[in-house]
Amino acid sequence: MSTPTAKPKKSHPKPPPPHDPAFLKAYYEKEDAKRTEAQAHGFSWEKDILMNVYGATEEELKAINYTSASDLPAKYNRIEPCKLSIKTSCSANTVCMADCLRVYDKVVSGRPLHLVVIHYAQDDTKNTKKITSIVEVDLTSSTQLLFGALSRDAIEGLDTLVKTVPQKRRPTKEEHELMYKLQAKLQEKSGAIYLNIKCDSSQSRLQCSFNRFQTFLKENPGRIISQSTTHEFRGGSIAAEISSSRRVFKTKEQKEAETEAKAEANAKSNVKAKSKK
Repeated sequence: MSTPTAKPKKSHPKPPPPHDPAFLKAYYEKEDAKRTEAQAHGFSWEKDILMNVYGATEEELKAINYTSASDLPAKYNRIEPCKLSIKTSCSANTVCMADCLRVYDKVVSGRPLHLVVIHYAQDDTKNTKKITSIVEVDLTSSTQLLFGALSRDAIEGLDTLVKTVPQKRRPTKEEHELMYKLQAKLQEKSGAIYLNIKCDSSQSRLQCSFNRFQTFLKENPGRIISQSTTHEFRGGSIAAEISSSRRVFKTKEQKEAETEAKAEANAKSNVKAKSKK
């Protein structure tokens, strides 16, 4: 009885090293192309302030992973050795942060972390955004201040509950009631941070935000590192005004229609693939 000959393994080209200039250029061009209009203005000012105020180079910014826990690692901050998180907002009181558990882990770690918020006014006639203020706030070891009496386990419980809903469908009435009942219970124990459930036909995640940011600043003046009412900040300056139209958010109906269209297209594709076999 003859022994079957093993099939030779297909060889795949090795990926380029992460710091290869050609690789980085192609990667960031691809990432920039994927950014939506909603992200574009924030990224423009983010890059501007990191380079022209905090002293990071373009090469250093490109070396930062797109999903990094901070917008600028402490080693690239030329003003002081702390991580930076950059946010933009057209609302004086609302500052959208990020994944709730990630924010909790960053402030509870005790490692130096500053939040920089660029506030702007939208001009719909000229389709521009103009800076109204910039503020840098120290969030180091601010767990109780932001999350009050909430524990990580409690937040993780809500996060898990939200993620039990598949991302490609809306929560049922029972699921909706259950997660928002728990959210309301936890919110009573929270500090300055608001727990934002994002659960619809396109996503299932738990985010967080400041919903009374100006009140937070007034109640915690010792946390303010620097403030400005112009585009000049901490010895540097960034673009005072940029061309950018107002952010347009899709309705639930639009998102559901897109999801259904994609599902239908995938189903047709699967049928064609099976018929060819």
